[in-house]
Amino acid sequence: MATIAEALEEKSNNFDLLRLGAALLVLFSHSYPLSGTNFEPIYYYLGGYDTGGGWAVSAFFIISGFLVTQSLMRRSLSSYIAARVLRVFPALAVVILLQTFALGPLLTKLPLEDYFNSPRTYAHLQKISVFFGSSYLPGVFSENPLRSVNGSLWTLSIEVFFYGVLPCLALMGLLGRSVIVMIVALIVFYAIAVENYGLGWNNQGGKIFPSVPMYSALKQGIFFLSGAALWIFRDRIKINVVIFMMSIFILFVIRNNQNKQYFLFFALPYIVIYLALVRPIHLPGHGKVGDISYGVYIYAFPVQQLIIASLGRDIGPIILTAIATPITLIFAVFSWIYIEKPALSLREKILGQGASRAASQTLN
Repeated sequence: MATIAEALEEKSNNFDLLRLGAALLVLFSHSYPLSGTNFEPIYYYLGGYDTGGGWAVSAFFIISGFLVTQSLMRRSLSSYIAARVLRVFPALAVVILLQTFALGPLLTKLPLEDYFNSPRTYAHLQKISVFFGSSYLPGVFSENPLRSVNGSLWTLSIEVFFYGVLPCLALMGLLGRSVIVMIVALIVFYAIAVENYGLGWNNQGGKIFPSVPMYSALKQGIFFLSGAALWIFRDRIKINVVIFMMSIFILFVIRNNQNKQYFLFFALPYIVIYLALVRPIHLPGHGKVGDISYGVYIYAFPVQQLIIASLGRDIGPIILTAIATPITLIFAVFSWIYIEKPALSLREKILGQGASRAASQTLN
């Protein structure tokens, strides 16, 4: 029975595959509200813990906490920052530019002169920063059930925020046993926020940083730090099928319990890392394509919105998913080949040949 540390010594793992699956799950889950359908099957059929997109985002933060902590603890602070910047922003900048100067002019209901003279057009460009800017473009998707051009990008501000918090914790010497205390403290704050102040998806409770809402930051912060803890204690934690199955069984048994979210905080991180490390799955051609999960994540929403604008909301979520998936995968492959992979190569030139592949796996 191997420990997490021993499993990490293997040359292959399922991190890329898990994140690709999670990105596609976000696409599937978004197909319901984007097509004006209130029923989201994963929420109703998997115990009401969260939507499919919610499960996927939590898995992203667990994996990110695990791998980013590994990256931080094995390199200098300057190398860590450079790696994070080059992994996140080049591909993000391209998708925002395409949305603003290609998708927007093509679909806006406004005259092009009004579109390009609108402050909201250039406010959308600020989304490249992840912390500022508007999710809307003037006259674009105005007749869709949802008007946001790319509603998936909200998680990036929280992700990048924790990228900044993590080295601060390391400098204060808190990335050791103290991480358990921080996780417990976040769970307590989460419980107070939810139980006493009614925070939730529809009541985020204000922002703790630009575009970083309180409720989502607390929730995903717990998962992020839990992933970090699994890496910190990697020498002590076993990859154990009994713990894995018991975690799933407990989540099933307590699915109707009003406190089930707190059990999820403890069970899901182990489930995700177990699946990432237990037995590598090799799909034909996957190693040749590369990690396209980030591209899927940032392109899926605008592709889905474009399909709805073209074919109408009556298309329904299943057909929307079927049409959007191959188109999104094409964009994701191009993003990987022409934007993300060259950026990673640039990172290696800046940081030296020691830049590891694991560091390229840190973004959802």
